[in-house]
Amino acid sequence: MTIFSSIGLVLVTLGVYSVLAYTTARRTQEIGIRLALGAKGSDVLGLVIRMGLRLVGIGVGLGLIASLALGRVIATQLWGVSAYDPWTLTCVPVLLVITGLMRAGFPRGARRTWIRWWRCGMSRD
Repeated sequence: MTIFSSIGLVLVTLGVYSVLAYTTARRTQEIGIRLALGAKGSDVLGLVIRMGLRLVGIGVGLGLIASLALGRVIATQLWGVSAYDPWTLTCVPVLLVITGLMRAGFPRGARRTWIRWWRCGMSRD
């Protein structure tokens, strides 16, 4: 049971990371335009972090609500742990928020990302 839950947690964490990477990549031109028009790098980074945390917050909130609502159904399939285990209901959302912060706040190849955003804002397509 622990192996399956660990695999599920890893898959969810990778999913959160991937969705945030995709969402940020979709806004590359907008970010480039903001930088070309004179926005500070810290303002743009704040925008990306807020966007990412908003998505993670909505997902974590809906997940907690669904978990609490379906607790009785889930309880019939659990052995040795409560469906409303406070340790699990605290640690998993915290891990997902940390993953979101890592992806939104520290993009892979940050220097290349800023240059690419700048070039997208300067292109005349």
